[in-house]
Amino acid sequence: MALIHVERDRPIFTCPVGPSLLGKDNWGKINRFNHVVERPLGRGRPVEDMDIYHACVHVFCDGGRWEETAFYERACGRIARGYTPWGCATPQELRARLEGDITLLYRSIAQYGYLPQRRLARGDAPDDDIMTTFAAGRYHTRLKEAHDIKFAINEDGEVLFLDGRHRLAIARLLGVERVAGRVVFRHARMAERHALFRDLSARSDPARSWHTADHPDLARFALDRENLQRLHHTLAARGIPVPALHEVSAAGKARRHAARLMRHVRSRFGGAQDVA
Repeated sequence: MALIHVERDRPIFTCPVGPSLLGKDNWGKINRFNHVVERPLGRGRPVEDMDIYHACVHVFCDGGRWEETAFYERACGRIARGYTPWGCATPQELRARLEGDITLLYRSIAQYGYLPQRRLARGDAPDDDIMTTFAAGRYHTRLKEAHDIKFAINEDGEVLFLDGRHRLAIARLLGVERVAGRVVFRHARMAERHALFRDLSARSDPARSWHTADHPDLARFALDRENLQRLHHTLAARGIPVPALHEVSAAGKARRHAARLMRHVRSRFGGAQDVA
């Protein structure tokens, strides 16, 4: 269950379809990944248009109050209808969470960047306050890999946001270089492209695999020149768009060598594989 890393300059859009697509009422309840969807998906608005993003700007940049935001008003409306967003049953509980946990989340991302759930869950966090809130039972959900930010890939290869709105909004607001997340589903065309990259990468000569795609869902796959040609031919024949490709820099080659060595060590001696 590999992470993808979405760079800060890559557009992310809201998802125009709901979790009922996969038989759930909340994207946060989906703990299985890499589903394939046949229906057209399209895209929603840029995530910077979400009310939580505007609320974070108002509170953390402009010095405003949560109660003055459309996000707070919408969440209180849900509470009035009997829902408990993020475990909050009253407006007072909601305000306490926003002024407590979400403010701490903002501080932690501002200071340390975005920390994947696996790192937090194993206690590898640089600040006691973070661990107290996010790993000691006070947070509204349990830390686990499945709770990373959740994305989807539409038929055009665009990244769609599904779950983890507070973390994503704060990371985008702060200009975090990249955020880690997991792909819940891909459109069938992009699932086919992903599988082709994965298979050709496995067949490529590790000593000459220095071409990668400029796309978060494909960046971990490296192809040699021979399989790069196969990729172009196969995608063209199937009418699937070819993503931008580039040659890996010398520093990137060194990182890939290190990652390859780490995978070998972990496969031999055990342990989680964050590098895949």
